[in-house]
Amino acid sequence: MLISLLAVMMICPPFVFVLLWFILRKRVGNRKAFFLTVDLTTILFIFSVHFLLMDLLRISLFWFLVIVICLIIAGFVIRQWRLGERIELWKALRSTWRLSFLIFATGYWLLLFIGVVIHIVALFS
Repeated sequence: MLISLLAVMMICPPFVFVLLWFILRKRVGNRKAFFLTVDLTTILFIFSVHFLLMDLLRISLFWFLVIVICLIIAGFVIRQWRLGERIELWKALRSTWRLSFLIFATGYWLLLFIGVVIHIVALFS
């Protein structure tokens, strides 16, 4: 049961992303649909990366992922401060969320590839 749940979580985000994008682009337009889809599926990619890391390393690094997200937020706030801009937390959070999508979607595909290779090598050795 747990293995099935993990498998669904690891496969789910790209399919959910495409499905949501197709549904939303008919309702709100292409550009807005894309960013809304990114916002909605980021959490799926974060948890999928967590489960892939658990599968590959056999330890939970969820705390590390949370720290990475907090450091990204801090980086955006510091950037606003250093540029002399008014610090807008909402803008920093939105930027962090979208950058997190890029980081975790890339991490998802990379870890998925590494996991498949490791499991294939283990199967034939």
